[in-house]
Amino acid sequence: MTHTKQFTEITSKDAAIAGGKGASLGEMTQNNIPVPPGFVVVSHAFDTFIKETNLFVEIDAALDAVNIDAIHTVELASKKIQAMILNKEIPENISKDILHNFTQLDSEFVAVRSSATAEDSVAAAWAGQLDTFLNTTKDNLLENVKKCWASLFTPRAIFYRFEKKLNKDHISVAVVIQSMVQSETSGVIFSVHPVTEEYNQIIIEAGFGLGEAIVSGQVTPDSYVVDKQGFEILDITVQDQQKGLFKHNTEGNEWKDLGEKGKNQVLSGKDIVALAKYAVQIENHYGFPCDIEWAKEGDNFYITQSRPITTLTNLEQDSSEVGKLVDDEGVLKDVSNWRFWGRWKYSLLLNSPYCLYGETEIFKKFKLPENFKAWVVNVDGYLYSLEVDHKVFDTFIIEKMNEDRGWFDNFFTLCEANLRRGEELSSKGDIVECMKTFIDLGGLTMIIQFCDKSLEPVVPDIIEKGKISSDDFAKLMIPSESTYLMRYKKALKDVNDDNIQDFLKEYGWTSANYLVGERLTKEKVLEEKESLVEEESYGEVDLSKFDQTTREKIDILQRLIYLRSANVESLNKIFNSQWEALDKLAEKHGIKREDFGKFTPDEVISLFEKGEMPANFKERSLDFGISCVGGEFKIYFGKEFEEYLDIFEQKEVEGQSEVKGNIAFKGRVKGVVKVINNTKDLDKVNDGDIIIASETMPDYIVAMKKASAFVTDQGGITSHAAIVARELGKPCVIGTKNATKVFKDEDFVMVDANSGVVNIVKKAKKTKEL
Repeated sequence: MTHTKQFTEITSKDAAIAGGKGASLGEMTQNNIPVPPGFVVVSHAFDTFIKETNLFVEIDAALDAVNIDAIHTVELASKKIQAMILNKEIPENISKDILHNFTQLDSEFVAVRSSATAEDSVAAAWAGQLDTFLNTTKDNLLENVKKCWASLFTPRAIFYRFEKKLNKDHISVAVVIQSMVQSETSGVIFSVHPVTEEYNQIIIEAGFGLGEAIVSGQVTPDSYVVDKQGFEILDITVQDQQKGLFKHNTEGNEWKDLGEKGKNQVLSGKDIVALAKYAVQIENHYGFPCDIEWAKEGDNFYITQSRPITTLTNLEQDSSEVGKLVDDEGVLKDVSNWRFWGRWKYSLLLNSPYCLYGETEIFKKFKLPENFKAWVVNVDGYLYSLEVDHKVFDTFIIEKMNEDRGWFDNFFTLCEANLRRGEELSSKGDIVECMKTFIDLGGLTMIIQFCDKSLEPVVPDIIEKGKISSDDFAKLMIPSESTYLMRYKKALKDVNDDNIQDFLKEYGWTSANYLVGERLTKEKVLEEKESLVEEESYGEVDLSKFDQTTREKIDILQRLIYLRSANVESLNKIFNSQWEALDKLAEKHGIKREDFGKFTPDEVISLFEKGEMPANFKERSLDFGISCVGGEFKIYFGKEFEEYLDIFEQKEVEGQSEVKGNIAFKGRVKGVVKVINNTKDLDKVNDGDIIIASETMPDYIVAMKKASAFVTDQGGITSHAAIVARELGKPCVIGTKNATKVFKDEDFVMVDANSGVVNIVKKAKKTKEL
């Protein structure tokens, strides 16, 4: 049985063995559409590989253990299955067949592309779920074929098959091997306008270099609208493309700065019309609207992929109630006036606003601006302070960064002293001393959290002065190996039966959340070790690129990152060490340990020493407000809290902002912003949130399913965000250029994808005086 087929041997009827991508390329080749030559490693090669390596049972067992609502089970199954595939050798008869056909291509570089047998159908466009490897050579050809097979089981692909209810179906994967087009320009064509759904209009997007830059959404391409009947160019939008993706001189691909060239229109009018005619030819052949990828090398156009457009719905979405802050009835929905800075379920005792506002000595010691202390609100564990108050602190802390770094030295010294005291108390201190220390540590933690946000404006200056990328800046800000999270992960790798008791003694507190939860057990540790994903390793950044002043700023930011982690560790250890004392105290007064979440630290001390229960304890909830105006400190509960909110919500903030972009899918929704910078941010996305990102990637699909809308800085209507938005039927605005800078986590925004505008919701009420 042959394990490969040439494009000239394949038609659209062969999707079962060549996958959607392979079948489409074969079909177009047979109908004189300019497709780069290639062949397909058919799906039964993958099936034979799985059978001869005895992996069927193990793969099915791993998939059976998946609970789609528990993301870690998806990741664990993915890690297991991909490792199984990559650790096996391809049977000799299959590898010889692949290498022989590669030689026949007479092409030094090829594209190796996954083509699932359930892929690119009208019912399920996998939208980049599987992997592609460009500029592959003979040396890494077989390894990349295995990686394509393994990509059928990436976390995003497993999630997708469950989401599309394909988890019980047999899904195989073919692999397309195709001569590389070293494209000078490339892009995507929609034979029907995907946004307006105008069947007489063709949309062409174009960028410099390889098409992966556009499909991934990492650049915003030129966009051209063409009339399908007379091929008249109806609209031209030229973007400033600052970079392009090109083949590296030796291997792989690299980003290159385009300079002035990036400001030019990518395609001439003649080229735009030529591509439009290819779109009509392909659509007429298939008999349905098509999403087409193209590339141009020299004077020649090539079609590298065509698939059905799966997202033409003619539906418009208008749901102003999507994206509530929390699920409960009557919670706050407009957070445009606030700055979010934390969430803890058991709030009053464990949150640092009380510690900071209740302990004025911290303000006096560090000469913090008195007018900074004004408002705090907590609803269901979401904690905010007024943006206007934070701007006072922002100005203050930036001034200290630029003119008085001794302030930070004194602050760090006090933090470290309190950390040492907290460490001692966690092993031998009594509950009274623990509460007193918590007040100090909690107040310091709050200042660290505020500093973290306030110092964001110094980041662009650091990047510019060091002439480094944002990726290199991220490397500078990687937490120190001395933080508990880094120590925990490092120690977890080396856990075994001999040292697990020592591990539990050192890290048992990490699974408990202050007052609640359970300490780590041996079983939990071993389970977590099994699912541990290897972190990406980062090289060091040369600090000699920076002047002395900038190096000092970097040092302050790095120390803040360490202290934030260290304070969390110390606070959690303190409370865990006092569980027994708190349990006894709770039992004595007929309450539960969790009820201490409604106490202030002072009230816990008073209850322990004098047996005094707060007078209004039974009326308290975990929702509260704090004000410290004119030197008067007060906590609000119940009806007082509701009145407090009326005042709080009506205090206006100047400088409301909005961004404008291109429409990828229409609709209007409101929701809470979650800014996503990388996959580590995905866990913070809740149902109904608005995802704002520079661009989205296939790894984001789980979070995108939860969100109510997407907004991106980069990308065109054929970017990943746009494709997924249309498939899921969710409003999407793309190419805003700076949405990730304008909006912050927990801003409450209106995404109006009918007009391409995103703005912060602003209350119309006038300010009330206290």
